[in-house]
Amino acid sequence: MASELTTVEFQHALVLQAWQCLIGDGRITYVSGPITTGLRWIEALESGSNPDGPVINANCDTIRRAARKLRRETRELVLEPASLHVESWSQDDYLALWTTLIERHAAAVAFVEDWPYSIGCALEFERAVTHKVVARTLEGEPISRADGTALIRQAAEDVMARSATASRAATLAERLAAVALRLETTGRGDAQQIGIRAASRPKRAASSPSPRSGG
Repeated sequence: MASELTTVEFQHALVLQAWQCLIGDGRITYVSGPITTGLRWIEALESGSNPDGPVINANCDTIRRAARKLRRETRELVLEPASLHVESWSQDDYLALWTTLIERHAAAVAFVEDWPYSIGCALEFERAVTHKVVARTLEGEPISRADGTALIRQAAEDVMARSATASRAATLAERLAAVALRLETTGRGDAQQIGIRAASRPKRAASSPSPRSGG
């Protein structure tokens, strides 16, 4: 029942039900790109400019453009994360939703340029390869587990080297390195543990959802 779930869990459950109504047993292509981190974010930190709002807007524009390009050029059902905004959600709340979408509904994940510098993309790559979902570039070139892991490892090392002038980047470097290490060993970890907290749907049909913030 809705009363047994937190507001975020209930919101997740409703979104997942809506996707099930649309997608059914079909499969989608998910566009993965940096939003709150990534190379733009690191460069903004280094330059002393605002690393958050303007970077997020620019990253979201890149993802939306990539999705429009894929929709024009293919017959795939393309879903991108940049157009969903819920003011009260944390990054982990979004990741829980998107990684569950990848596991349940994705045939492929198309990664935008510079994706290895994003912790969200790294976790989405981990979820994809763990569940045998195709990882590829926007141009259709496959990204193997080994190649993607190497790219994440290289990004982690680059970010750590640059963290002397961008101290906030050190945490990102550590998280990227942790993903690379898991991929190099078992390939499981945070991407599995983050899994959506609302994995089971409400026992009854949704009746009175908790108020949603933002949007």
